[in-house]
Amino acid sequence: LPDTDPFSRSMRSVATSILGDASWMNGELEEARRAYTIALNVARAAGNLGMVALASSNLAGVLVEQGHLHEAARVYEDAVTLATRPGSQVLPWADRLYAGLGRLHYEWNHFDAAAEFIHRCIELCQQWEDWDLLARGYVMLARRELALSHPGQAEAAMRAAHRLLIQQPLAPRHSIWVQSALAAPPLAPPPPPPPPP
Repeated sequence: LPDTDPFSRSMRSVATSILGDASWMNGELEEARRAYTIALNVARAAGNLGMVALASSNLAGVLVEQGHLHEAARVYEDAVTLATRPGSQVLPWADRLYAGLGRLHYEWNHFDAAAEFIHRCIELCQQWEDWDLLARGYVMLARRELALSHPGQAEAAMRAAHRLLIQQPLAPRHSIWVQSALAAPPLAPPPPPPPPP
C-alpha cells in the first residue's frame, strides 16, 4: 500500500497491527511490540484515532506482559488525551484505554484511581454497548472491591458480569476469560456449608 493518503495509511496500520497480533499470540513479544509501535505511528499519520486507540491498547498490553508498567501507562495516557475531544467528550473506543489504566492502578494498589478508570470504562461500554469489555470491567471492579474488603459491592459486580454472560452474546475469548475469572478464587462464591449432623 502506498504511504500517500489517509486511507492507505489506515490500511497499512491495520495490516501491521494484525502482524502484531500474530506475533503476540506466538509469544514473540518484541516482534509484537515493534509491529504495534509501527501501526501506532502510521495510524497517527493517517489521523485514524480508532486505530490509534487499538494500536495503543495492544502496545500497552505487550508492555505490561514485558513488565514495563510505567511505559504502558504512558501509552494509555497519551491515547486517552487523543480520545478526549473539546468539551471533555470522550470517543467510544477510549473504553479499552480506561480498562488498561484501571488494571495498572489496581496492580499498583492505587485503588481510588483504579475505581475511577474502571467506572469510566463501564460507563462508556454501557453507552456504546461494548458487552465484551463491559463484562471484563465488572470483573475488574469486583477484584478491586474485594481488595478493599467490600464483599457486598464485589458480589454486585460479579452478578453484573454473570448477567452479561447469560444475556449477551460475548465473543468466545471474552466469555471464557470472564467465566474463568468468576470461577476462580477469590471471585468464586464460597462452597455451601456442610449439612447439619
